[in-house]
Amino acid sequence: MMRLGATIGFLCAFSCTFAADAGPKKDLKQAFLDARQPAWSIKGERQEFKVSVSPAGRTLGMIPRVGGALGTGVDYLVNEHYREEIRKAMGDYDLAGFVHSYLAKRLDAFAPQGLRKVTPLISTAGYSNERDAERARLEGLRASGVDLLLDLKVKYGIYGPHFAMRFDVEGKLLDLAKRRRLWLGSIPVVPEPFRADAKFEHFLLKHVAYVHTPRLVADQEAMKRLTENDAALLKADFENAVEGGISAALCDMGLLDEPLGHYFLGRQAFQKKRYAKAQEQFVRAINLDPTLRDAQNDLSVTYARLGAADKAMELAAKILSEKPDYAPAAFNLAWWNAFDKRSAAEARRYYDLALSEGTLPSKKLEHRLKKLETKK
Repeated sequence: MMRLGATIGFLCAFSCTFAADAGPKKDLKQAFLDARQPAWSIKGERQEFKVSVSPAGRTLGMIPRVGGALGTGVDYLVNEHYREEIRKAMGDYDLAGFVHSYLAKRLDAFAPQGLRKVTPLISTAGYSNERDAERARLEGLRASGVDLLLDLKVKYGIYGPHFAMRFDVEGKLLDLAKRRRLWLGSIPVVPEPFRADAKFEHFLLKHVAYVHTPRLVADQEAMKRLTENDAALLKADFENAVEGGISAALCDMGLLDEPLGHYFLGRQAFQKKRYAKAQEQFVRAINLDPTLRDAQNDLSVTYARLGAADKAMELAAKILSEKPDYAPAAFNLAWWNAFDKRSAAEARRYYDLALSEGTLPSKKLEHRLKKLETKK
């Protein structure tokens, strides 16, 4: 009875919701070194992207009690059309294989004794619920000699009418020998640099940063850029997102200390509106790699969210002085000049530059500029 109670407590701990402030981290590097048989599993690998780019349902969703079924049907047809285009452009590129091989390569560095790859929980057949199935799985692994287990789950897709990439990695590290959870995390990776108008809670675009007025049609130019040349850009975006997400997870565990991981941990904190934590992570990333332009940009936006607009503008101006075609910094300077400094001329100059370098327009900024220019 005592053993059963301990096991249930052990598993209950794993089923709890992730808390951002779960207490001090253990020395997980040492845990890997001390483990006799560490293991890992990965769930959610797919051979194609989830595609949710149709704006029909989102647009109809703005109108109460109108056309829910129609919006769902249109979304399905549009998404299936683009999914097929993306599938053809990707050819025989192995999405799941890249995730698996990259993760295995990174993990091998932490366990000189070798990690065993084990099967994640896939089915609950024969059990009354998922909790019972997971209990049996963990006890079986423990009986087979596995004493440290990293369970990961990944998701990846293309969202919104501008075809924004997203890669999610979440998981837990379990000390099976002592029945303890050592780490629990969930990291979203949206590669596009932050803009001053970024939002993440908007109901229309829950998957990606909401930075523009909803469109009624998908962005054909964005689709063309992603799929041309055998989807070279899409493949590169995917690989960068995978590398960033896995690096962030390993940095969050304390296994790594590298700029890319801290950068995406900063973005995770920013999306949760934990701006002081975001600043800390971006500064760490920049200290490790002073050339990491996107981290500098996102740090400038973080300064603005912390109420330090002058500091934000100073950093954005520095970015532009070093890279004059960096559109996010130009847009951000336009925004802050318009809303903080009320300088129409400067705001217009930077906004025109940002648009010329391909940034998405902003209705709110355009309306503000029109008001400022009218007053003159």
